[in-house]
Amino acid sequence: MFKVVITQIFVLLFFINHEQVNASEAVSALLDPYAQEDVVRKSTAQKMPLLAIIPAAGRGARFGEAGVLKPKGFIEVEGKPIIHSSIEHLVCGGIERILFITGHCSKYYEVLAGEYMHPIVDLLHNPDYAKFGNMHTICLAKDSVAESILLLDSDIIYPVSALQALIRDPHPNVLLSTTTTKSGDEVYVEKDGNGNLVKLSKNKDELEIDSESVGIYKLSRECFQAMCTSYEAALKENPDLKMEHEHGLVAVCKEHPVHVLKMRFEDQCPWTEIDTQEHYERTVSCVLPLMKELEKK
Repeated sequence: MFKVVITQIFVLLFFINHEQVNASEAVSALLDPYAQEDVVRKSTAQKMPLLAIIPAAGRGARFGEAGVLKPKGFIEVEGKPIIHSSIEHLVCGGIERILFITGHCSKYYEVLAGEYMHPIVDLLHNPDYAKFGNMHTICLAKDSVAESILLLDSDIIYPVSALQALIRDPHPNVLLSTTTTKSGDEVYVEKDGNGNLVKLSKNKDELEIDSESVGIYKLSRECFQAMCTSYEAALKENPDLKMEHEHGLVAVCKEHPVHVLKMRFEDQCPWTEIDTQEHYERTVSCVLPLMKELEKK
């Protein structure tokens, strides 16, 4: 690009000498689009999230004994806890700090935090994890958020390439989704004509289905704080409220549009959550082979 600009400047100066055009104004006009492009590029880079928030307080009773004795993030797939794979992906995406909000079997995350120098692993604890939904857990991080963040579940397996696509997406608020997974525990996504989120639900009869949520989001500080404020107001009206983060996001998506980044499950973003033994078996038989094929590309 530099050579092209230099050539254009020489051509422009030739005409300046013959047409008596102001050289400074002419060259500035020529370089202005490139300067604007550089500003946009720098602005985008500055908005890249450096903090990932992972709510990890819940008790994995649906997985049986393994989900009771340790957090779901520490279930091993091919000899590695799934949360370790997620941390590796987050580092590849430029994340410098990971905040786990713990509850059930928090000692596992306390040990994990001591194992990492980079990224920085911080912990918050939710003593009321069994009383409220995970929106309550997430709200404990509101004072830790000063910029855009990644928000993701602790019990999911996903390809690093999909995470990087989410991070690079120019929209300030982005939900990662895929075509049908047939996992049996889907969170369905409805979007509008502009590609923005309208609704999330596990009940397919409640919405016009576009795709399925992966459980990974990029959120601006403003959107995240709005989620927390909306939840706190709802909790005052109903002290027994159990709200999940999907409902918290939908509650503010009109004021803070959330772009739906949809990818193909089979060859762009094979993924799964591991909530049950059936999910684990499907991971081994279906999802991991697809991920290994994707890594070859």
